Amino acid sequence: MTKKKRQNYEVIHTTRTGEFFRKKDGVLRFSYFDSTEVFLEDALENIAAANRINGHDCQPLLIDITTVRYMKNDARKAFSMERNASAIALITSSYISRVIGNFFIGLEKTVVPSRLFNSEEDAIRWVKGLSNGKK
Repeated sequence: MTKKKRQNYEVIHTTRTGEFFRKKDGVLRFSYFDSTEVFLEDALENIAAANRINGHDCQPLLIDITTVRYMKNDARKAFSMERNASAIALITSSYISRVIGNFFIGLEKTVVPSRLFNSEEDAIRWVKGLSNGKK
């Protein structure tokens, strides 16, 4: 796995569409590159990378989708079937990322708890609350 040091975090792995990293709170994050278009191959690459990083530990995943420009239906479906995460928090701030997030959560019927957030802080609070038994 590729590791790069950033100002407040270490990049664990880079895919064609973004980077996986953890901050001091230990939550695995994925952030898409600017103006990313996500296809099925990208979804499968990102899922496989997350599974390699987490191993057999079922941990929450925070995904920043604010810079996603487009996501194919088959990519959304692949993400919605992901089972190797205890929860998925999607961070969104743009109209298009909110549409993508709502499709992901509403239409595809995710198999793990999933929610949209406008801020990373709220998303972290939610995933930490789930690990403490709160919903």
